[in-house]
Amino acid sequence: MIGTRTTHAGTARASLAYMQQAYSRSADASARLSSGKRIQRPSDDPSGVVAAMSLRSDARAQVQFARNGDDGIGWLSVTDNALQQALNELRGAQQSVLQASNHGAMNAQSRQALAAEVRAARDNLLSLANTTYLDRPVFGGATTGSTAFEAGTDPATGAYTATYTGDSGMVQRRLDNDTQIRVDTPGEDVFVLGGTTLFAMLDSIATNIESNPQALAADLDSLAAAHQQVSGHLAGVGNRYQRVDSLRQAALDNELSLKASLSKVEDVDVPAAIMEMELASMAYQASLGATAKVMQPTLLDFLR
Repeated sequence: MIGTRTTHAGTARASLAYMQQAYSRSADASARLSSGKRIQRPSDDPSGVVAAMSLRSDARAQVQFARNGDDGIGWLSVTDNALQQALNELRGAQQSVLQASNHGAMNAQSRQALAAEVRAARDNLLSLANTTYLDRPVFGGATTGSTAFEAGTDPATGAYTATYTGDSGMVQRRLDNDTQIRVDTPGEDVFVLGGTTLFAMLDSIATNIESNPQALAADLDSLAAAHQQVSGHLAGVGNRYQRVDSLRQAALDNELSLKASLSKVEDVDVPAAIMEMELASMAYQASLGATAKVMQPTLLDFLR
């Protein structure tokens, strides 16, 4: 009798253990299906967890590269627009000088009007040289100040002056693990020609229009050189823009690829997960029935 009772107790324990296992499998299958994630805990797939962590880290890096690209495009777009407007101001000044060069048709009042146009171009050009993006001057290097150039007056002569207030630092954006691209444009390289700022040059031209027309031929040469210099930097900005945009798009594509790989590691196969859950549920229900029978022995079972 004692042996029979021991055998029945062992069978009951085994049935309960099987029922618990069946319940655990059913619960795990349900959790995977409801969350959409194949890995619920590190022990489910240790190598998969490591791979997922690496893929997720790489994807985050690509997101940051794309954001850096967006910021770089912002810098370069603003710079491109400023340089195009700067060329317009220089072309306008050239037209004024050409008109002033027609000595026979120019009286003092006409010359003063043309000189005023050139001084307006000077002021507009200075404003463009102080163009900002997110409150930072795009021609000021890495300066934390608000301007790249400041206009003033020589205390000794009263002459117009303009001083570079930026620095020689660079603003760069990282677009991949190995590539950084400069997104600012050095103002001293753009708006200084032969040691003289283009603003001071325009001021001198305005004075020549008023009182020294013989110097206007040389002034036209200076304006042509200034136009060529600014045009060269505009082309360089365009080239950098294209490169930044290309690398930004590559980062976006890489992010999508990495997320697809991450999905393959982490996400469940829904049809397979549904079948797994149904089978686990059936096994659990069967274990409940079997355990119920084992846990309810009759007096005859003990007498046997």
